[in-house]
Amino acid sequence: MELHPDFWTNGHSKKDAAREENGSSLRGLLRAGLAAGAVGLIAAASAQAAPRSCSNNTLSGAYGAQLKGSAAGLPFAGLDDITADGNGNFSGSGTIAYNGAISQNVPISATYSINSDCSGAVTFSNGATQSLLVTSDGAEVQFIRTDNADDQITGDAASTAVKSCSNSSLKGNYGATLGGEAAGLPFAALDNVVADGNGNFSGAGTLSYNGAIVNNSFSATYTINPDCSGSISFDNGVTQNLVVVNKGAEVRFIRTDNADAVIYGDAKLLRK
Repeated sequence: MELHPDFWTNGHSKKDAAREENGSSLRGLLRAGLAAGAVGLIAAASAQAAPRSCSNNTLSGAYGAQLKGSAAGLPFAGLDDITADGNGNFSGSGTIAYNGAISQNVPISATYSINSDCSGAVTFSNGATQSLLVTSDGAEVQFIRTDNADDQITGDAASTAVKSCSNSSLKGNYGATLGGEAAGLPFAALDNVVADGNGNFSGAGTLSYNGAIVNNSFSATYTINPDCSGSISFDNGVTQNLVVVNKGAEVRFIRTDNADAVIYGDAKLLRK
């Protein structure tokens, strides 16, 4: 029997062949689309995985910096309230506890340079230098002093993350740790503190000093300035300078009433 010209020897019609060809083309397009999508996903994932680079502009705004260590073998602590302009310049003031003296409102002026890998360097107007590392969002900075081999001083700074502060910036239940030396002896404490947002503290704590561990309670008043610096006066006569950072979630402080006490600390918001 002679086959109809619309049939091939395999028994399929030309229409079937056309459908198979179209199906094959669609499958090819789908495979190509899936492959392109996979490449796009890989590229997107690679872009997301790539670390953000840094520059001088990464450091911009107000920061509270805490320093601690030793200088020429003597205990050292510092608390700085500084502003970075995003163009490589620092300005501000600080409090230093060192060698039997408390120095307050010490002016700070410096230039800084931030590399793309978020490392950097600071040069102060008094000749001191630091190496630093900054988070890519500019929220936190870690640093070490590098100009004097007899000084082992490190520190960290956190952004205030607000344009201005007031007494209401400090409100809620905070946990505070303190460390350092008093009259040449190691000192440590842990305090549970409540700030009412109106300039009043109350709390209780545990301190370890001079061979004794003591539980105590206390009250205090505080004042927070628009630049997020401030001060505390306790009912027992102790005073501290402070800086509020991270939108009030953290406080850095240093003791200021006793030149023989090099004591610093950090408080974190537990609950509002």
